Amino acid sequence: MKTKIVVDSSSNLYALPGVDFACVPLKIVTDEQEYLDDGTLDAVGMARSLRTYKGKTSTSCPNVADWLAAYEGAEQIFVATITGTLSGSYNAALLAAEEYKETHPEARVFVLDSLSAGPELRLLAERLRDLVRIGMEFDEICEAILAYHKHTHLLFSLESLANLARNGRVKPAVAAVARMLGIRVIGQASESGELEVLCKTRGEHGALERIVLELKDHGFTDGKVHIAHCDNPEAAKRLKLMIHAVFALMLDVAIHGMDKNVSMRDVAERQNISIKYLEQIVSILTRVGYLKSVRGAQGGYRLTKAPSEYTIGDILRTTEGTLSPVSCLEDEENTCPRVSVCPTIKLWKGLYDVINKYVDSITLEDLVNESITINSPDFCI
Repeated sequence: MKTKIVVDSSSNLYALPGVDFACVPLKIVTDEQEYLDDGTLDAVGMARSLRTYKGKTSTSCPNVADWLAAYEGAEQIFVATITGTLSGSYNAALLAAEEYKETHPEARVFVLDSLSAGPELRLLAERLRDLVRIGMEFDEICEAILAYHKHTHLLFSLESLANLARNGRVKPAVAAVARMLGIRVIGQASESGELEVLCKTRGEHGALERIVLELKDHGFTDGKVHIAHCDNPEAAKRLKLMIHAVFALMLDVAIHGMDKNVSMRDVAERQNISIKYLEQIVSILTRVGYLKSVRGAQGGYRLTKAPSEYTIGDILRTTEGTLSPVSCLEDEENTCPRVSVCPTIKLWKGLYDVINKYVDSITLEDLVNESITINSPDFCI
């Protein structure tokens, strides 16, 4: 029985080795041009063009005929689409499934609304492939992917609100102020499939830190993370290193260093982190007394205190610097000449207090316990 996995191109997934697979393209439409997201599209070039484009943009979902063409030739079909709240892709896939079963009575088609967008569909497609390859029955796969879907999440960060302003989602003045202040929006896909704002922060570094905090808040310990970016590979790489290094290094030493010293080479192999990057992190943690270095044949590193005595806030401030959402709060004394007339200083100070209170409420011991007891969810960003 021929089995096929089908997604739309909001997944940014155009090939899935090891299984029969198809990706149905969406379109990005402007007054000047139509872009077909079929895997050959220069997405970076398109994004750069849209940064200077002043008109409105929209997307066009695949139609029923597009989905039928993707289903052709298969008897078992598993489909995942972009959230139905943003696109008609899900409804078109459902209609195509009914039409396909009329002409192929033996076929079975399962269509899943991801209630999300982007790389969360990739997580779902990869899990579907794994379930197919181990030989599970159709109904078993449907049940398993629905259960897995409850443990996947999408987080996103927007560098600019310009496109939202062009399409009437936010006021142009708001987008302009956000650009001047370097404000980044952090959001998530809600349980109902809406893309909702979680918080706002200042600068790229603040956005990456906030994403790491949101991962922890959602129960992430050591699951799978897919990081997608739009023409910003350095930030994606930095986020990957932050997630790995800040949590994995201290957590690895806490777990494996109960009764022995832990070598950075072993940590690098277990956590798949560059030893060169780990050495930069460990030198900071050693200098401030979080880790102790032991020389000799059985040397390595170990915690200087019990895991319960380390807060995540202390670790983040040590390795990443201040958690302040604005630069004027980074020092103990606010030296900004506009502090007395600034209408937003109270807002940023309140946010800063909330961030510090939250990360200071979590200990390394909490993470150790969760890594042992929790089946960590998977994430995409």
